[in-house]
Amino acid sequence: MRRKAHLADQTKPGLPVVDPTSVLQEVGAARADRDAWTCVPGKNRVSAWPIVSVGLLRQLAGQTHQQIALALSLPQSSAQRRAREHRRLMRVDVDYARHASELASACLSVGESP
Repeated sequence: MRRKAHLADQTKPGLPVVDPTSVLQEVGAARADRDAWTCVPGKNRVSAWPIVSVGLLRQLAGQTHQQIALALSLPQSSAQRRAREHRRLMRVDVDYARHASELASACLSVGESP
């Protein structure tokens, strides 16, 4: 992936592309429109919103687990666990991956002119 990114535009994957405030605002707006969204990251069904928030802050804003924990008032271990859950759900849960990708697209379009 790094080699392909370097060939395409001389960038490294994982660099922040959206500021954390925009990510949290987009997730908040989407949550207001679609309140109930659940997933099964382990044995129990839970709200997907806290997981996707952490995942997008890591992927799009390049935030560390410590920065995410501070921003969301979480223990750092919870931020790490949610980031792991996000990565796993993106691989195994089609519904979660689709909605997370839609949110990511919305975050990326913040600031673009129509």
